Amino acid sequence: MSPKPLSHSPELQRLREEGYEVLIRTEGAQVMLLMRNVPYLTTGHVVRHDGQLVSELTMSGDLVAAPNKHDLHFVGSVPFNARGTRYDNIIAGEGSYQLAGGMVASFHLSAKPARPYPTYYEKMTTYANLLTGAARTVEPRATAQRHLPVEPDDESSVFKYLDTFSGGAVVSGIARKLELAKLAVIGLGGTGSYLLDLVAKTPVKQIHLFDGDLFYDHNAFRTPGAASIDELCAQPTKVAYLEAHYSKMRYGIVAHPYNISVSNLTELQGMDFVFICIDGQAVKRQIINYLEDQGVSFIDVGMDVYVSEDALGGVVRVTTSTPDKREHVYQRLALSEADEDNYRNVQIADLNALNAALAVIRWKKLFAFYHDFENEHHSLYTIDANQILDAEKS
Repeated sequence: MSPKPLSHSPELQRLREEGYEVLIRTEGAQVMLLMRNVPYLTTGHVVRHDGQLVSELTMSGDLVAAPNKHDLHFVGSVPFNARGTRYDNIIAGEGSYQLAGGMVASFHLSAKPARPYPTYYEKMTTYANLLTGAARTVEPRATAQRHLPVEPDDESSVFKYLDTFSGGAVVSGIARKLELAKLAVIGLGGTGSYLLDLVAKTPVKQIHLFDGDLFYDHNAFRTPGAASIDELCAQPTKVAYLEAHYSKMRYGIVAHPYNISVSNLTELQGMDFVFICIDGQAVKRQIINYLEDQGVSFIDVGMDVYVSEDALGGVVRVTTSTPDKREHVYQRLALSEADEDNYRNVQIADLNALNAALAVIRWKKLFAFYHDFENEHHSLYTIDANQILDAEKS
């Protein structure tokens, strides 16, 4: 049975979180744990940064067990100690050792502890520290903890590199609650683009973007990141620009360069969740009706910002609709062109970002990523009072 990804092993995940470049290699029944780019001192007081430590990986079923052996192999030139001589007290053998995946090691290392290594974290860091310690006598900042991007072991991952922040193993388990198959964002203006920025960093499989507008210079001031003048001159659609940007870190960003209208509502069929980030146009009512008929939960966002006494005031709104609670939407939202939200006229990036953050937090509560004691379905943040008011609880 093949081993589970490193993220399923706390001790191996800890190595990655601390910045070591570790990965698993298998060949038949042979399972090896590699630590790459380990600095070491070699002939002529030269520091090399390409050392590789290769250990057997003892498995119990498809889980990592305690190390069965204290020794390992080293791929690189002859390692020297801090005194500038061969590391003969840990070099147990020298030759050509054939390893999994066609790797060939030149040295067999043995640093036997008084008690067996309890985990592979202790084993691998012990050897890494021995080699790096010698390298630091010449290069004080030499380290194997380089925090390089690491490709996922799990081929089903939507991400092109892992999130290896401290505590990630704990949070990643909870994050699986957000592994929706399909999610839609309707409207990629200020709030919609910030919302995408947050949702793109969750394990949702596909994120569908619906917006027919071009990406202009004013959009650049209300979108995460910084667009270049060349990108603006190319005049991509909003969704094409955002798809290219976020596809750098993940798969599953699907751009639809047109608006949702009465004629194409069926494109929302099969969505697990929808964020509505458009002004109070009449089509919004049609979208809402369709989502309700499909039994889809959604969140609608909006702002009402105004000028008062030479300063801005206003309200940021998040309105949630679930199959258990729908009726409040028609009393709380502007659903005709005659009473559109005023935020089309005044948009401020920090309020867009706040609106998006509040909406995503509410979405994560719905899927039990966060605790939710209020279960509010409508909330308002007032700028001047710095207050969030919850309403429509259930």
